[in-house]
Amino acid sequence: MILRDKEDPLDTINVGVVDDSEVVRYMFKVILKRIPNVNCRLYSSGEELIISTEKHDLVFTDYNLDGMNGEEIVKNLMKFSPSTKVCYSTSAQLEPEKMEYYNVIGKLGKPMTIEDIFIVLEKFKNNRYAERPSTT
Repeated sequence: MILRDKEDPLDTINVGVVDDSEVVRYMFKVILKRIPNVNCRLYSSGEELIISTEKHDLVFTDYNLDGMNGEEIVKNLMKFSPSTKVCYSTSAQLEPEKMEYYNVIGKLGKPMTIEDIFIVLEKFKNNRYAERPSTT
């Protein structure tokens, strides 16, 4: 994982996890709290995430949820928080067009591993630094 100067606000990643399974949310919490500079918020539904006042840089979401599904979460985030990136964490087979939203950066199958989560965080962080405006 890329670690940068702690004073750099781009170093901290605010992560949201949306899953209707308490076990999956707990697994994400255990993994993410061990990673420096990652803050994690857990949500049991898409509606809970969307009404939250928290700012998220990255959201891991299940696709098949009661109420608002993963695609609806992505569309809402595109409207209300366009810089938030999304990674689906689902066992569902998704059509390619579900992955084509500009804010979707990947899909983790279930069960996922700690390495899978690290790869997504690394990809997010690399893209974040690549998109960072030049100060020169």
